[in-house]
Amino acid sequence: MKNDAEKLKAAEKEAAECYAYFLGVWEKRHASFGSGKYYLGDTLTAADFFIFNLLHTLLSGHKSVVLHVEISKAAPTLVKKHESYRTTEGPLKVWYDSDLFVKGSF
Repeated sequence: MKNDAEKLKAAEKEAAECYAYFLGVWEKRHASFGSGKYYLGDTLTAADFFIFNLLHTLLSGHKSVVLHVEISKAAPTLVKKHESYRTTEGPLKVWYDSDLFVKGSF
């Protein structure tokens, strides 16, 4: 029988694989839209805020090592865009730097 630490490690790996699967699908969807400046092309939409927030939450949490490896393999373009949006002047960086963006994680 597995102890609690083994169960937790297995659950973390399963969660990482699940997030990586969905982000991989979103990565392919982004490519199908022509890999523009934003997720759905060259126009900022609510999807960009959603994906930016989700990636921030997943990549900055205490489980980020496990998640970062899986997510980076499945969705490298989205991860790179997330880092770029966070550090390059533009509407997502303004939002990220504001008090409106909750800088926490799970």
